Amino acid sequence: MLVSLTLFFPFIGFILTVILNKIVHYKYSQYITSIFVIFSSLCSWIIFFRILDNSQTYKVFLFNWIQSGDFFVEWSLRIDALTSVMLIVVTNI
Repeated sequence: MLVSLTLFFPFIGFILTVILNKIVHYKYSQYITSIFVIFSSLCSWIIFFRILDNSQTYKVFLFNWIQSGDFFVEWSLRIDALTSVMLIVVTNI
């Protein structure tokens, strides 16, 4: 759940900004998007420290992408030490 939030917080902030763009002043839109990016950065730090403690690889299943007979392609995320470091780099910069 935390990984999904880390990846989708900036997108949620974008959607809220697009919806509220006509209603609120553009300065508040900047605050909304900045807050969601900060939340994403905090979540990436939490993921990093969880990976640092356990040194395991986690698989986060999101949904089935393609399903045809016995052939399944799922959209999932694998989080390991390198991924957690890259999450921090991307969300903090």
